[in-house]
Amino acid sequence: MKPYNSIDFSSANILVIGDLMLDKYIHGDVHRISPEAPVPVVKAIDEEHRVGGAGNVALNIASIGAKVSLIGIVGDDKESRKLEVLLESDGVNCILEKDKSVKTQTKLRILSKNQQLLRLDFEEEFPQKNIDNIYNRLVKAIDSHDAIIFSDYGKGTLSNIDKCIEFAKTKNKLIFVDPKGVDFKKYKGASYVTPNFSEFENVVGVCKTDDEIAQKAKTLIQDTGIDNILLTRGEKGMTLFAHDGKIFHQDTNAKSVYDVTGAGDTVIATFASSLVAKYSIEDSIKLSNIAAGIVVGKIGTASTSRDEMINHINPSNFNKIINENQLKEIISINRDNGLKTVMTNGCFDILHTGHTRYLNEAKNLGHQLVVAINTDRSIKNLKGLNRPINSLNTRMEMLSQLSSVDWVISFDDETPEKIYSEVLPDILVKAGDYNLENIAGADHVIKNGGEVRIAEYFDGNSTTSIINKILNLGEK
Repeated sequence: MKPYNSIDFSSANILVIGDLMLDKYIHGDVHRISPEAPVPVVKAIDEEHRVGGAGNVALNIASIGAKVSLIGIVGDDKESRKLEVLLESDGVNCILEKDKSVKTQTKLRILSKNQQLLRLDFEEEFPQKNIDNIYNRLVKAIDSHDAIIFSDYGKGTLSNIDKCIEFAKTKNKLIFVDPKGVDFKKYKGASYVTPNFSEFENVVGVCKTDDEIAQKAKTLIQDTGIDNILLTRGEKGMTLFAHDGKIFHQDTNAKSVYDVTGAGDTVIATFASSLVAKYSIEDSIKLSNIAAGIVVGKIGTASTSRDEMINHINPSNFNKIINENQLKEIISINRDNGLKTVMTNGCFDILHTGHTRYLNEAKNLGHQLVVAINTDRSIKNLKGLNRPINSLNTRMEMLSQLSSVDWVISFDDETPEKIYSEVLPDILVKAGDYNLENIAGADHVIKNGGEVRIAEYFDGNSTTSIINKILNLGEK
């Protein structure tokens, strides 16, 4: 077995099958009520797309460095094409059942100041031929994968899950199920089923004590033919009830919970990847708990990364790296003590003197400097597939070593608009020839009473010019 703190899932190759959906978010401002009806008028500012359902499980697997393929049903429409781009750009191999006669399942949320005002669901039942083809795609793909995760959101993709599990058993594959509904007998033969506590109580009834939970879990395993149940219990951590009567418990790793969206996806993705990568059951539970603890400290449907997990286990190496919830707390504490928090952002792919001079100047504008840094995926979207040169882990560590930098945080969007709107620093700083309206997040900071400052741009150094110089040397 691997040591718990090695954090390496690269040997795992997981197949995810389940309900796939696109999450769309429209962010806007509300300044008035409609004269047509007593409803708010939202002035749309930004539109965001994220992968939901089984796709989020696949993204979680890819983000921790394991290999993953995804089977699901989508329409032949712009929503499915958007899903494919989002998934494949993050390393997910898509094996999609496309049908022009159906629409890709989509959830549209309208938000103002992070308050959800309305959600619209676009979904329909799938024809039987699509469901049959999911089984056929499983048959073709199973031999090249170590384990299968069935991500059941009750949308119809897994209507024949009993048949799929029965076939996977003949191939001696590890089978994981994120369940839906009260009929767990359809998951007979699954290696691990991962309900949350609410889902568990919906099946077995209200549980008031740990002994009662354990007894009902044992009975459920016996009645359904499931091998093991990994029960996620929110602030009480998670507990594995094994078919042989053994119980493994792990207390929660989350220091503070900001949003539980997608935490179950993170648990099953990390747990499956850990077991396949030859970690023990106990260590696989620990690693899943760490990953879930990181995710609930973020905003919205999210995933963690191998680098973040390493940072959590070995915090002394990266003690300046924080998440969004921690940053909000830091800014609040600073304000209570009369201190101003300065924030800036960038890729910082190859650190050079232009960066260090600029960061020194930014720090001098306040008391603590926070640097928001683009993730690897975000940089690829902005600058092409050959960038970044240095991984997120390396770039964050380099910035952490600078005396001018107090805190480092990563963001996954192409602009830092969302993170600035969430954490609201006292001073936002950008270097170069910017107009106020061109600075992402400036309006949010100003509305909150903060400042936006333009720092001096130190010419003569850029990451692109450094890369081009190295490439020219190689050609000589």
